[in-house]
Amino acid sequence: NLDMNEDLAYALGMLKGDGCVFCKNGSYSIVLDITNKEIATNFLSSLKKIGLNPWIKEREPRFTNIQGKLKRHIVTATSKVFGEWYKCLSLDDLRILLKEEKDMAAFIRGFYEAEGCIYFGKNGKYDIISLYVYNTDIKLIELFKDLCNNLCLHFNLNGPYKNDRQFKNSKPIYRLGNSVRDEVYRFMNIVNPCTKNIRGIINGRI
Repeated sequence: NLDMNEDLAYALGMLKGDGCVFCKNGSYSIVLDITNKEIATNFLSSLKKIGLNPWIKEREPRFTNIQGKLKRHIVTATSKVFGEWYKCLSLDDLRILLKEEKDMAAFIRGFYEAEGCIYFGKNGKYDIISLYVYNTDIKLIELFKDLCNNLCLHFNLNGPYKNDRQFKNSKPIYRLGNSVRDEVYRFMNIVNPCTKNIRGIINGRI
């Protein structure tokens, strides 16, 4: 089902962030390789709900660095129809398709879970909070910012910054941020991401 709905919007947000769609020998694969099991499970569920037949497998840690010490959860599906549709889907097309607020929120949730993070202040009460979203694609970052604006969720755009990844041709990185505590809580209430969340603090605070 490629008619826009919350599950498709969420899956697209994840794919624009940490996922990928590629063609090999005429067959398209939709893949998300991530360390967070909850995100992987939700992505798997969304793909099922739009009519795909995904599967999930785990890969044990191989390396000694912090990221490599974590088990990875790999969600995969195959679909020529979805793959060809996705490859032809421009960001302008996506802007047109994401016209319902619930779909905007679902896309924001997927992209935030892929590319976002939250920081707590060190005043002992966890009252000072900042929320950031990073990506190397300025057009994609601007799309995310515009969708948030449509829901009255505001971010400041900064960058480009030098990418600290150890690759010769690493692209510069852009950052969206908000350090206004009440606005960060509001973002979490509206978007309701499954992880990097502050549900325990939100309850009773707003």
